[in-house]
Amino acid sequence: MALTQKEQDAVVVEAKEHLMEAAAFESEFRSKFVEDLRFTYDDGGQWEDTVKNARTGRPCYTFNRTEGAIDQVIGDQRQNRPAIKIRAGEDGDKKIANTYSGLIRNIEHRSHADTIYDHAFQYAVAAGYGVWRVLHEFVADNSFNQDITIGEVSNPLTVYFDPKATDICKRDGRRCLITELIPEDEFKETYPDKLPADFSTDQPEGPVWYQEKEVRVAEYYRKISRERELLLMSDGAV
Repeated sequence: MALTQKEQDAVVVEAKEHLMEAAAFESEFRSKFVEDLRFTYDDGGQWEDTVKNARTGRPCYTFNRTEGAIDQVIGDQRQNRPAIKIRAGEDGDKKIANTYSGLIRNIEHRSHADTIYDHAFQYAVAAGYGVWRVLHEFVADNSFNQDITIGEVSNPLTVYFDPKATDICKRDGRRCLITELIPEDEFKETYPDKLPADFSTDQPEGPVWYQEKEVRVAEYYRKISRERELLLMSDGAV
């Protein structure tokens, strides 16, 4: 059901509040995430800026042993990738479980999931955090049929989970925001009937949200609690 303009505005306000809450909650972690990546992969990233500035004109040697150790862990993971397997319960049907396992393998194959898993694992090893996502997409432009796919998240820091979520997979969270920065020209081509909102950098969310000459597009997901009446039949059916 389409939302009214008033309801849409309320969702936007809620999404902004979630963004600021999540960014504040994870600020220290996000800062350390970037520091870890710089330490491992940036040329000279293992030298503090104050030390480098004090040594201006003098050599700063770096013997990067961290990247080699990370590559070793990543290599071991690629040789022994974990696999999803469905097991039948006590009263379950093993044939159905095998069918589900085959469907999952097919989804992973079509999605090139190995590459996506490797990408997320590299972030997890180097900086402590990796993300991928499960999507559903239309199979063709002229069809309403949809396929389940596994999608890559190129930068884990573009995902803002519910700070109240405690499960390692965040499945107990009630809100999630996924953002992406795209050039203005691409935004106009992709969303010809939309106008980008002007975020001032002096607004509370400005420094987190704003980037010059780029438009940040966000997907906002939320769980809404609704009451439902369930009837239990004498034969156990619901």
